[in-house]
Amino acid sequence: DKMPSPRIATRKFADDHLDTLSRTITSSPLQAACELIANAYDADAAQVTVMLVPGKRTLIIEDNGAGMTSDEVEHQFYRIGGSKKKQNRTTPKGRTMLGSFGQATLALRMLGENYLLETVKEGTQTRVSEQFGETLSLEHRLELHESPSTAKSGTRLTIEGLLPSEREGFTPQTLKDHLARTMPIDAEENPHPFALYVNNMRVVPRRIENAQLFTFEETLPKGGKVKVKIYLAARPIPEDAGV
Repeated sequence: DKMPSPRIATRKFADDHLDTLSRTITSSPLQAACELIANAYDADAAQVTVMLVPGKRTLIIEDNGAGMTSDEVEHQFYRIGGSKKKQNRTTPKGRTMLGSFGQATLALRMLGENYLLETVKEGTQTRVSEQFGETLSLEHRLELHESPSTAKSGTRLTIEGLLPSEREGFTPQTLKDHLARTMPIDAEENPHPFALYVNNMRVVPRRIENAQLFTFEETLPKGGKVKVKIYLAARPIPEDAGV
C-alpha cells in the first residue's frame, strides 16, 4: 500500500509574540537603557549625554554620532533580528560593536509609554514618534518625517511616561553605576574617545584596589573580540564596585 504523504508543519508567530518579546528582551530597565546607549557607541559617538528626570518620568539620550538616514531608521533601527552588526562587527572608526540583535527598539517598550526619535545625517533630520498601546504588533505603522537640517550629525531620543520608578531602583545614580560596569569607558583601554554623562555626572570606570587582576582576550567567530577581567581580592568586594 502506498504510504500517505506526510503533513507539513511550520513555526508561526502568535499575534502577541512581538509584544511578549518586547517585555522580556532585556533583564532589567537598566539594561534596556544600556542597549540604547550601546547604539550611540556603535554610531561612533564621542560623547553621550543622558538625562533621567524621575519626577517628570522622562529619559533623554543624546549623542554626536553618525546619525541615521530615514532608510537606516527603517531598515536598521526598527529591524528586529538579523542585525547588520552581526556581519560587520567593526564601526568605521574601528570600534568593536556592542549591539547585535536589534534589541534597542524593543527596549523602548520596556522603558516608557511613548518616545520621540530625532536624528540628523547628511543634512537631513528624520523624526518619528510612537505611543505604545496595550500590545505591540508587527502591523503597526510608523511615520518617518524628513526635513532639511543644518545641525551636526547625531541622535536624540526622548522617552516619556517612564515605566520603571525610583522605588524600583531606576535612578540617575543606579544608571550611572550600571553604565560604569557595562560600557567601554576606560580611556586606557579604549583608543577611541567615548565620554558618557548621566545628569551632568561623568561616568568613570570602577577601580578595585588591593586586588590581583587577571585579563583574558579571545576573538569569537560570531561575537567578535571579548575581553574579560577577573579580580582576586583577599576581602569581599562591595557589590557596587563592579567586576
